[in-house]
Amino acid sequence: MTEPVDGILANDFDLVLRDVSVPAAALVAPGPAPERAPRGLLQRLDVGVRGGRIAALERGLPRGAEEVAAAGALLLPGFVDNHVHYREPGADAKEGYVTGSAASARGGATTIGEIQNNRPLVTTASQWRAKVVSVEARSRVRVLAYGCAVAGNLREVRELARVAPGVKLFMAGDPDLEVSELSALRAVFTEVAAADGLLVLHAEHGPTVREGLKRFGERAVDFSRARSAEAERVAVEQSIELCAATGARIHLFHVSSAAACDAIRAAKARDLPVSAAACAHYLLFTDSDVAARGALLKCNPSIKSADDRVALRAAVRDGVLDVIQSDHAPHPREEKERAFGLAPSGIPGADLFLPLWLALVDEGVLDLDQLVARGALGPARLHRLDDRGRIGVGALADLVLIEEKAWTVAEEDFASKAKLSPYVGRTFRRRPAQVWVGGKLVFDRARSEDLAALERAAPPPLQALGAGGGGPASSVCC
Repeated sequence: MTEPVDGILANDFDLVLRDVSVPAAALVAPGPAPERAPRGLLQRLDVGVRGGRIAALERGLPRGAEEVAAAGALLLPGFVDNHVHYREPGADAKEGYVTGSAASARGGATTIGEIQNNRPLVTTASQWRAKVVSVEARSRVRVLAYGCAVAGNLREVRELARVAPGVKLFMAGDPDLEVSELSALRAVFTEVAAADGLLVLHAEHGPTVREGLKRFGERAVDFSRARSAEAERVAVEQSIELCAATGARIHLFHVSSAAACDAIRAAKARDLPVSAAACAHYLLFTDSDVAARGALLKCNPSIKSADDRVALRAAVRDGVLDVIQSDHAPHPREEKERAFGLAPSGIPGADLFLPLWLALVDEGVLDLDQLVARGALGPARLHRLDDRGRIGVGALADLVLIEEKAWTVAEEDFASKAKLSPYVGRTFRRRPAQVWVGGKLVFDRARSEDLAALERAAPPPLQALGAGGGGPASSVCC
C-alpha cells in the first residue's frame, strides 16, 4: 500500500502540475476582492487536481495519474473573455463554436461570454435554452451565452435576464438591433433590474453615429470622427444615469475613449453598479493606424486618438476599466479586403487574447497582478462565478501554463476561421503552452490539430432558435 503524505495518497490526483509559478494575486478565496491583495509575488508550488477541481496547493505533492513538469513556468487561472462573437447559429461559416472555442482556448480563455449579433437573434428565454444545449456540445471551453434586448422583445427581457448571464443591448447598430429611444431604454434597464440580471452594453449613441457617418462618410481616414468619442460619451452617460435611476447592474463593453473613461470614473465614485471593459486593439493602435491599414482595423466603436489610447491604458491600470475582453469578431478574408466603406467591422482576437495582454504587461502598461484582476478575477466576480478566475482549493481546474519563447505571428497560428489579422508579423514573448478546463487538456501547443476533422465529427450546429429569432443569417454589428 502506498504511504500517505500529509493524508494524501500517491495517485490520489488526476493531474499534478509540478513546480509552477503562480501570481500571489491569483491565490485568493472566493467572494469580494480583498482590500490588500498581495502584489508582485510569484509563489512556487505544485497544483493537484481531482475531479475537475483544484484539490491541493503545496510543494512536494505525491504523484498524480498525469504529471506535468513545469520547471517554474508561469501558471495563470483560466481567463474569462466575456465578449466574443462565434456567429453560431446562422453565420457559422464565419466561425462557429468548434473553431471559435479552439481559438479561445489557444488564447488562454477557459470561459467565454458569447453574443449572438447575427440573425437569428436570441431574444427569448426558450431560444436561449435551445442555443445553450446546442453550443455547449460543440465548445471546448465554458460558455456564457448572452441574450439580446431589441425593440420588439421588451416583454421577454425580464425572463431572459433571469436565465442568461447577461442581456446585450446595442444603443447603435442595424435597425433590428438598435435600442436608442429613451423610453425603450428605460424599460430595458427596469426589466433587467427587476430580474437582478446584468445588462451589457454597446454604448454608442445611435443618432450621433448616424449624423457622424452622414457628415464624414465611412472612410478610414475619418472613421474616428464618424463614429466619434462624442457618440460614446453620450451613450455612456445616458447608461449611467439610467443605472442610477433603475438600479440595474451594467457592464460597458469595449470602451474606446478618454471621455467615456471620465464618465465611468465618476460613476464609480458614486458607488453605482457600473463595470467597464477594455480591448487590446484600443490600447495598441490609434486612428492613424486605421488610416494607414484600412479595414483590417475597422471596428465598432472606432479606434480613436493617441490621447484616447493614453487614457485607456491608465484606466486599465487603475481599475476604471476593470475587465479585459477580446471582442473576437471574425469575418472572412474576402469581406475584410473590400473597400473600407463596404467591409464589415470587427477584429479577430481570440487566438491572441492572452499574448496581447502579456505583451502589454511586458511593455509596463499594467502589471501581472492587474492582468489577473482584469482578465480572470474581475470578470468572474462580475458574472458571480466564485468557482473560477482564481487558483485555490475547490476552484475549477481551469488553468493556463505560459511559455516564454519569442515568436512571430503567422496566419497558421490561428484556430479561428478568420486568418486576416492586424497582428500577423508582430513578435511576442509569451503565450499559452497548455490549457486545461476542469483538469482536461483542451489545448497543447506541442500537438497539431485537424480542426476541419473535429468540426465534421462534432454534433451539427443548431439551424434555428424557434419563434422570434428573426430573419435570414447576416452579420448586423461587429
